[in-house]
Amino acid sequence: ADGFDALVERSSALFDAARRAGVRRIVHLSVANPSLDSPYAYFRAKAQVEAALHATGVPAAIVRPALIFGGATVLLDNLAWVLRRSPVFGVAAGGGFRVRPVHADDVARLCVELAGHTEHVTVDAVGPERPTFRELIVQVRDAAGARCWLVPMPARLVLAASKPIGWVMRDDLLTSDELLSTVDGLADTDGEATGQIALSDWLRANGATLGRRYRSERLSRR
Repeated sequence: ADGFDALVERSSALFDAARRAGVRRIVHLSVANPSLDSPYAYFRAKAQVEAALHATGVPAAIVRPALIFGGATVLLDNLAWVLRRSPVFGVAAGGGFRVRPVHADDVARLCVELAGHTEHVTVDAVGPERPTFRELIVQVRDAAGARCWLVPMPARLVLAASKPIGWVMRDDLLTSDELLSTVDGLADTDGEATGQIALSDWLRANGATLGRRYRSERLSRR
């Protein structure tokens, strides 16, 4: 929680500095489904940052991605890394909940486009496909040429199974909030697609190299 408190404080200070410097527009990258009442600290913090931005009065564009793939993102790479190496993969709660993957290039394009607007606007950054989480895992597994057996498991067992990998890799492979918020549907939205690159197309083009090496989540934050 302390880290998220610092996120809110530093973001608020940055927005206030931008206002005092006469910045005419701010483009802010948030997350899908932020809420001040969320049971998840990350989503509460993101909602607090958005509120701080609104309070400055500076016209802003808020871009809310759900699940980002491509570029230097680690999620799908590490998912493929596990699928390539494990004979069994636990699918939390059966994986029937949906996600809205969006390519990093589409997120960047959307930010640039909205920078040229003048009104205050909030936009979900979501791609053209809306698979269930199990469908996403199957797509990644098949694209990587893995033969992992998918087994439905309670979320708590999936979290427990991820702990030893995290210890070995000295990384946060999966946190409780990351998994449970996705199970609760927070990586999904009902809006129309604002991204153009389909996950299935990207996987066909990149599956052979996906998950060849582990990408540290901790190092990616530095």
